[in-house]
Amino acid sequence: MRRVHLEVSRGLVAGVAAVLPLLLLTSACSNKGERRIAAPDLPSDAPQVSGARWVWEPAALAGAVQAAGRNPLVQRALSQAPIAGLKPRFDLAVRAVGEVEDMGPLGLTILPFAVNGDPTRAVFVSVAEGNDQQAAEFAEMIMGREPNADEIGYHSVVWGNQIAWVRSGDAWVLPAGGAHQAPVRRQWTKLFDCIAQRMPTGCAAGATIAEELVPGSPHAAAIGCGIGAAAGGVSCVADFLRDK
Repeated sequence: MRRVHLEVSRGLVAGVAAVLPLLLLTSACSNKGERRIAAPDLPSDAPQVSGARWVWEPAALAGAVQAAGRNPLVQRALSQAPIAGLKPRFDLAVRAVGEVEDMGPLGLTILPFAVNGDPTRAVFVSVAEGNDQQAAEFAEMIMGREPNADEIGYHSVVWGNQIAWVRSGDAWVLPAGGAHQAPVRRQWTKLFDCIAQRMPTGCAAGATIAEELVPGSPHAAAIGCGIGAAAGGVSCVADFLRDK
């Protein structure tokens, strides 16, 4: 499988090491030329995604991140978080959009949080919207070490060129037609588990397609990786909202 590598200065603040998985994705994309390559096919059981892309426009991305940060679903997820001392890293937040047949436009915003005192851990609150629904899920990731004896419930995934450990937490949804009602906790298909599998898979598939179209071009491979990763994330939103 084709990998995408990212080198980061050692001088970054504590906590960023665990946020590298998202930096891996954002570094693989480009503001230019992103529409040259069609979104690659995902696994046969994944929803068919069209028009998948990352949102790079500063105003659009900032607006989506701010809205997600204020979302009552996100606030409830954080209020129930089993970890104290979380530091928002919204400068590393990412957003993908796309369309799925029978569901229309879908969006995914991932808000990262560093864990004070532990640069190997990070928290992510993923916000999914579309199909007249909104939902948010809390998840944790460890990178650079294996979970300790008291860190249970994690499972390993291959992310980029490293092994990461992921633990998805509670998901929250607003009752239908209840913009002013309290969020409700629900048992959903785990969104971040899906993201941790389909984004790297989509990246590899997109890079392979780009290599076939433009052999030997790292830039084209990066664009293909980014589009494939976005398609993977949007397909996870579709399954998540359908609770598949």
